Amino acid sequence: MLSWMTTAAAILISGYLARPLPLPLCLAACCLLLLYRVIRGRSQLVGLLLAALMGLTYASFYAEYRLLHLLPYNLEGQDLQVKIDITSQPQQRAGGRPAYRFDARVVSLFDCEATPCPSYLGKLRLNYYGEQALNNGDTVDAIVRLKRPKGYLSKGAFDYGRWLFVSGYSASGYVRQINQHIKSGGGSTLSWRDLEIGSLKERLSDYQNGDVMLALTFGDRSSMSSERWQQLSATGTSHLLAISGMHIGLVAFWGYLLGRLFAGISINSAVAIRLPTITAMCFALIYGAMAGFALPTQRALMMLAVICLAQLSLRKITPWHGLSLALLAVAIIDPLAAHKPGFYLSFAAVCFLFWRFQGFYSYRRENSYLRFSAGLFEAQWLLGLGLLPLLLAWQFPVAPLSMPANLIAIPIIALLVLPLLLLSYVLSVFQFTAAEYGWQLADYVLQGLFLCLDLLQRTVAPVTIATSSVAVLAALIGAVILLRRGLPGKGVALVLMSVLFLRPVNTPPAGHYVLRVLDVGQGLAVLISTRNHHLLFDAGPDFDGGFNTADAVVIPALRQLGVTEIDALVISHNDRDHAGAVTPLLRHITVAKVYRGEAAETALPFSSADSSHCHLQQSWQWDGVDFRFLSPPASTSKTGNAASCVLSVGQGSGRSLIPGDISSLEEAVLGQMWQQELKSAVIVAPHHGSKTSSSQVFIAAVSPSLVVYSSGYKHAYGHPAAAVMERYRRAGAASCWHTGSEGSIAVELAPQGIVLLQPWRRGSYFWEQPEEQAKCKN
Repeated sequence: MLSWMTTAAAILISGYLARPLPLPLCLAACCLLLLYRVIRGRSQLVGLLLAALMGLTYASFYAEYRLLHLLPYNLEGQDLQVKIDITSQPQQRAGGRPAYRFDARVVSLFDCEATPCPSYLGKLRLNYYGEQALNNGDTVDAIVRLKRPKGYLSKGAFDYGRWLFVSGYSASGYVRQINQHIKSGGGSTLSWRDLEIGSLKERLSDYQNGDVMLALTFGDRSSMSSERWQQLSATGTSHLLAISGMHIGLVAFWGYLLGRLFAGISINSAVAIRLPTITAMCFALIYGAMAGFALPTQRALMMLAVICLAQLSLRKITPWHGLSLALLAVAIIDPLAAHKPGFYLSFAAVCFLFWRFQGFYSYRRENSYLRFSAGLFEAQWLLGLGLLPLLLAWQFPVAPLSMPANLIAIPIIALLVLPLLLLSYVLSVFQFTAAEYGWQLADYVLQGLFLCLDLLQRTVAPVTIATSSVAVLAALIGAVILLRRGLPGKGVALVLMSVLFLRPVNTPPAGHYVLRVLDVGQGLAVLISTRNHHLLFDAGPDFDGGFNTADAVVIPALRQLGVTEIDALVISHNDRDHAGAVTPLLRHITVAKVYRGEAAETALPFSSADSSHCHLQQSWQWDGVDFRFLSPPASTSKTGNAASCVLSVGQGSGRSLIPGDISSLEEAVLGQMWQQELKSAVIVAPHHGSKTSSSQVFIAAVSPSLVVYSSGYKHAYGHPAAAVMERYRRAGAASCWHTGSEGSIAVELAPQGIVLLQPWRRGSYFWEQPEEQAKCKN
């Protein structure tokens, strides 16, 4: 068992290396160690070293294989003519224009002049904005623009780039033009599932909870509204709609019971012994296929397969042996599993249960049913407690009412709703009208469940939970002490767990402030914090389909800092890349005051904050830090980029300037009116570093030592422009920073100048090469 775990650990840890180990070196080391073992005889230490080297060799081979199929850097942002097969059903995204997202496999790449030109590209994740109806299995000859797996580099933000790579994608991008479209003839397993999903979606559309019923039957959650997701997230029950260990285990259990029933009438004893295990695995595989063999489903099936194989071979293995073998199987099939939160949550949950309930069934039979019922209740709160630190470590939102909500929801879903839905689906396949009664009953049960969840949501106040590494580590130690029977120090464990509810203290001293430019792609979001106040300048963009940078970047950053209320929100102007995410921001964050650069197109929802124009030359002071809007005359009548708010923060040599999207025309007027106030140590480059801004005269007036470009990685606009970067360099800007390539940055300033520069870095993975990505080199 120890050698299995050593091999698995070596494979999984290798996924976090900045560079894969050289494959020839790993192979040579394995051969030498194997030769040494043959000559000198067996040794436990040598065996463990050999197991570790074998794991490292396997991981190195896998890493080299994946890197060969990544999009080369020199093809990013280029028009590429490709022939692709669509491998997933395109999902239509909400918005003003038709928008679809789908997965694709590259069949061939035409007119590739790159050196080297990839002979094969892996899976692609593409967006298509057009009218043509695309379907799974179709072949398309198209022109696409791609980039390597890349996401927002900001503390607390979901690492989309890492998710893309570990999910098997070689690149993401969008379809610019379709030249030829060949319809699929159907017949594949995936298209069968898609047809069934489409048919069932239509049949369940009349039910109030048809979206949840579809998610539990086929694992398809595309029909679920944002309001539904918010309720599930707030109550900590969203995991119930991801078909994983609990769902697969229940279906396998039903299959096992059915197998026991048939085994009782079997004549062959060998068949009778093995039949329940076979039917359990078959039921689980069928349900896994219905769920599309999603990653959580695959992990659950692998763990179940280990148990079933042991049963079929009539071998007795301990739970820990089975778990270690399942760990090795997961590591071999998915060497990057350690980058997925579900991997830790799945194995940690099983470990906690094994550890806590050792000897659980060693009591007298007459007490077994009572103890089993009590054990189910105990297991629920133990998992909620034990998995809490892991959820926080992976930046998952943690709901204070998740424990009571799950105590209600899990039995209802597991014992009532899921059996009804699967039985109704089977009946519908054979055209039995009884299926409608099952769906109707399941809908009634779900209505009652969501009423209970809504009541809980209204009665339990939200609680701010710390997510710092120290707090998470303390909580993990506390959880381990609490979970293990017989360990002393339960009082100390409770104290360690309570650290999670302490608000982080990272405020600057009086007279100082911290300017944080967040990576929101092609957009702008700047958080300015003094000792007791916070101002947010813009919230970044939103996109067709509901995705926005408030939910993805800004709100997670605020939670990391323990900020629950913003004293002032500046909406520089109404362009989507600056104001698009304001509405989702106001849904979660309280704002006391709003400043706008141009008139609101609609009233701000979810907010009763006082609103005023930023061009009225307003100024104030917070904790010894000056704030002033610099505005040219008649700015209140302008629209678009020209109406941008221009904010100056600080005093003396510690002043910073955030000029929005103003052009060189507005810059010239500002230079005439505010010549002294423009001089700043830090500037967020106007209009993301566009050629139409940052004139030579304006740069000379500001004379910054640090310039920050807030723009997207490899964006079509090409910001920041090379000419603009050269202007700042010649004007004496000692440092520059590009959020799209290098991530968010925090600068602490005082009247004496820049006190501390804190770029957010999480380290690089082996599929990233920062020196090639960096656009702004100091």
